[in-house]
Amino acid sequence: MPDCHLQMSICFDAELVNSIIAQLKRGKAAGLDNTTAEHLQHSHPVLKILLAKLFNSMFPSSYCHDAGF
Repeated sequence: MPDCHLQMSICFDAELVNSIIAQLKRGKAAGLDNTTAEHLQHSHPVLKILLAKLFNSMFPSSYCHDAGF
């Protein structure tokens, strides 16, 4: 079970992140970060854990880094 301190009922875990990544459409153009669906779908499983931790840490503070795009 992920360590989730959210006041909302949203809590990300690696399984949720993995299922969302699996649903991404392949063959689409990369975004501003040059990451495609294929990059995420073929990444190491630890990435899903790290992304879940990142999302869970961002939501309580409602903080999203401005990447300057």
